[in-house]
Formats: sequence, C-alpha cells, structure tokens
Amino acid sequence: MRFATIGTNFITDRLILNGRKVEGFRLEAVYSRTEERGREYALKQGADKVYTSLDEMAADPDIDAVYIGSPTCCHAEQAIRMMEAGKHVLCEKPMCSNLEELERMYETAQRNHVVLLEAMRPWYCPGFIYVQELLPKIGPIHHATFFMCQYSSRYNKFKEGIVENAFVRELSNGGLMDVGCYAVAALAKLFGEPKEVKSMLRIIPGSIDSHGAMLAGYDDMIGEVMYSKVSGDRIVNVIQGEYATVYISPIGSFDHVEVFWRDLNKVWYSGQISGQKEILEFPTVDFAMNSEVEEFLRICVGEKSVDEYREASFATMKMMDAIRRQGGYSFPADDWE
Repeated sequence: MRFATIGTNFITDRLILNGRKVEGFRLEAVYSRTEERGREYALKQGADKVYTSLDEMAADPDIDAVYIGSPTCCHAEQAIRMMEAGKHVLCEKPMCSNLEELERMYETAQRNHVVLLEAMRPWYCPGFIYVQELLPKIGPIHHATFFMCQYSSRYNKFKEGIVENAFVRELSNGGLMDVGCYAVAALAKLFGEPKEVKSMLRIIPGSIDSHGAMLAGYDDMIGEVMYSKVSGDRIVNVIQGEYATVYISPIGSFDHVEVFWRDLNKVWYSGQISGQKEILEFPTVDFAMNSEVEEFLRICVGEKSVDEYREASFATMKMMDAIRRQGGYSFPADDWE
C-alpha cells in the first residue's frame, strides 16, 4: 500500500521506520507546509514525491493511504480532506480535538468507503492483546487503575519562558491529550464506555492542563485514571479481578505483565499472596508502531473490521471531553455552551 505522510516530526519518523518492517508498506510521498522542509524530509526518508498542497496530494492517484502526524488541532480537517479523495487514513493519537470532530471524521469515512483508524499504539501491542484476552478468565472485575505520569522534556524550557508546541492550548495540546489519553484509551478499549465520569484537572495559567485524574463508573467496576506532564514515576497499572490481579507496565506498550492467581481455598492476608504467579514479557522495539501499521493494512484489505477500534475511539473521546468539560479546559475547536 502506497503511503503519504503529513507531519515531519519524530513521531512520523517512527511511523515510517516501523512501517518499513511491514510487508506491503511503501512510502510514496510526504507533505510539508514549505518546499524546503518537504524536500529535506523526503530525502531523509527516501520518498519520491513532495507536496506543499494538501489538495494536490489528495488528488494523487498513486497514494492509497495517508498517515497524519500533525498537531491534533489539524487532524480532523486533514483527515476529512484525504478521505473525501478516497484515501484510507491512519491518524495519530488523539484522533482529534473533540467528539464533534470525531463524528464528522467517521461519517466521512463511512460515506467514502475508506478506513479511518486511530494510531493509539498500546491497542495493537502484543501485551495489550494478551491482557484483553485474559480478562474473561480473571473473574468479575471490580477495579482497574491506569497511570500515565511523565515529566515533560519540554517543561524546563517552558519554565524558562521558551514555549514549545506541547504547551500551546490552541493546538489542542495538553497533559490529557499528550499523555493522559494513553490511560483513558486503555480503559476504553478494555472495558468500553462508562456510565459516568467524575474528574479533576489542573491548568498552568495561560497554558495547558498539567495533570489530572478521573473516576469512571461501570456496572460493577470503577476505573481510575491519573496523568501528568509535570511529574512522573514508574507506576504499575492494575486490574483487579476476583480470581486474579494483573499488573502491567508501562501503559504505552504493555511490555511487562504479571498475573497473580488467587487460591480460592485460602484467604489473602496483608502482604501474603496465595496462588500461582505468572510473569510475561512482551518487549517492543522502536515504539512498536509496526503493529498498528499491520492492523491498519489488514483492515484496509478487508481481513478485519474496524468496528472495535471505532468504538474504542468514541469511548476514549467521550471520556476526554468529559474530563475537560468538568475541568473547564477548552480548545478553539470546541463549541461548548
């Protein structure tokens, strides 16, 4: 499948690097707002074509699919333009700014009979798939706790007065959209849309949301999410079932999974675990983006349905909209009363 890319940053570098590991991936073209940067990036990545016009790129019959790695505020408009031209779209996380944009994007995909898939990396990792298949076996689940707390490499510059894109609200950026979305998306994909959401966040004056937390209420389960761009630690994520407890790290790739099976004939005392322990490793390389490219290609050729991922994208966005609404954190793209 012949790909074009929108975006010339490090995340697009990784997508191309991982895409080349996948049979059927070919980089055809790159887009940049400037000719000079576009030609520089095309030379770096070995692409034959450079576009500075999205309309001209959309009209190219030699392009089958487009990867969008631009700022989140641009995703919806760019994806819709490509899909209206009959291109499949793999869109970097988060898919867009809000639920209204997401609805328009998927309506466009359906109307034009093309694939739209969110590049939410953990969903496609082997460790995540293992945990997803494990859940029915661990009994009724009562708690799931996911963390994504990562001290931003750009925060020190921000405190010195140097404001980079990651700290610009107008680009639909912020702690939730940048890192918190991983934790929310894990909850959404594994457990679906909750019945209620209660949240709290904190905003850096004149800038983005820095950190926050959410409780998600399901029928018999409570989901918890915590995120931060201004503090961080290697916190283990936990899913608690009646038959077993699952420990996961990190949330971005599910590389390490520990399963503690409870001996139902014994009582768990403080600090004492009775039962079998399993430790599983699912090491990923280069951010494991090859897995999302492989799944995208399978869906594009009709080997698999996009439905489960569309539902997860909607559940994720609904929770993130609720978090921002309750915290009073809006984007220019929002049309909230």
